[in-house]
Amino acid sequence: NKSGVATIDFESDGTGTSGLGITTLASQDVQVTGAVYRLAQIGVAPNPITLNARVGDMASAVIDISNTAANDGYSEDLKVTGRTDSGDVASSGMIGGLIAAGATDSNISVALNTVSSGAKSGSVAFTAVSDGTQTSGFLTDAAIPGATVNVLGNVWQTAVADVQPTVDFGIVHVGDSVADMGVGVSNTASGALVDVVRGGITSTTGSAFSGGGNLGAGVATGGSDSSNLLIALDTSSAGTFSGTANVDLTSHNDDLADVSLGTTTVNLSAQVNAYANPIFQFVAGDGSLGGAGNNFVLDFGSIAVGTMGSWDAELAIRNAVTVPADDVDGLFDLTGVDDYLASGFVGFMDLTAGDSVSGLLLSLDTSLLAAGLYSDTLVLLAEGHNASGYRGSLAPITLTIRGQVFQPGVNVPVPATLLLLLVGPVLIRAAGSRRVRG
Repeated sequence: NKSGVATIDFESDGTGTSGLGITTLASQDVQVTGAVYRLAQIGVAPNPITLNARVGDMASAVIDISNTAANDGYSEDLKVTGRTDSGDVASSGMIGGLIAAGATDSNISVALNTVSSGAKSGSVAFTAVSDGTQTSGFLTDAAIPGATVNVLGNVWQTAVADVQPTVDFGIVHVGDSVADMGVGVSNTASGALVDVVRGGITSTTGSAFSGGGNLGAGVATGGSDSSNLLIALDTSSAGTFSGTANVDLTSHNDDLADVSLGTTTVNLSAQVNAYANPIFQFVAGDGSLGGAGNNFVLDFGSIAVGTMGSWDAELAIRNAVTVPADDVDGLFDLTGVDDYLASGFVGFMDLTAGDSVSGLLLSLDTSLLAAGLYSDTLVLLAEGHNASGYRGSLAPITLTIRGQVFQPGVNVPVPATLLLLLVGPVLIRAAGSRRVRG
């Protein structure tokens, strides 16, 4: 409220009437009282507004509209007369009437357009007037400046992870040093702003497999990673192995909380083969087969000159391993066979683990032989192979075939073990006799 005194001075002017000129009259004091009202002022908050979201999500905020004029009883009310949206935002709601000085209306919201990804911006512009109908009594609104709320934010496209469904080591060999294999992860999402794929291997199953690793900073849109999530294979034993790896992934950006992309199960498989192991095996006939590895001996023993008959034996080649193992192909080098008759020693192919090829016949007619040692050699030249495309030569395997023809009455070399077997019982009987006689 305002008050004061106004002094009014009076004069009588006789010019043109009485002709007396100017005559000073008594002054009069007037008491003046009244109220002075300030106009309303619009304020908006927060300003600017930052909204971040993923495509399809709701991202909104409340706009507080205030009458920032002093709340001392001498400020007019604020009347919001309109609003205009622009850019990537849309406002909603209605003002609840006049806004008194110092008061705030929170009925207006603004939302970001999240239909597509990208950096978004927009604004909501408010127009307003100062209304005195309930304060100053003025019936005519007074124009005042409006206010604008600026809105900005990022709309992110959620990452889409494409995870390699299987890791297959194929066929390897026992004891091989096998490089770890990666689980490929791609981010197939598209847009102006796209999350990265983060995460890693959390567990594996299967006795032959182990794994680990993570995607680090993440796989960006259009990118892939096959070097950070690694599966290792234990080749210490042969077998056909299967298992799984669980890959937990998230969609990540720097503005929002991560979104789980779930757990993907990757199937693991491997076949660890034993190398092929072809050996000579005795099937039937005369003599005895000994040896191992790369050297075998078929020994027909000894026979006296002129003894009617022959030495005959049937052998086989067996792939002496258990599945899974390489198959074996073989050829025979018979250039060292000139005393004995060899038949059935033809090449073979694809001899699987545990299987054998028989009908390998060796014979010698001893009835017309002179005294002496009859010894030949043959060589098995073999290759192991498997379905992976592997093919490798094996060490040559030599078979020595021997037999002794002796002249009766002439000492024949006797192996020490055989001599012991022959002499031992005699010595035992002699010792027993001595014990009896004692």
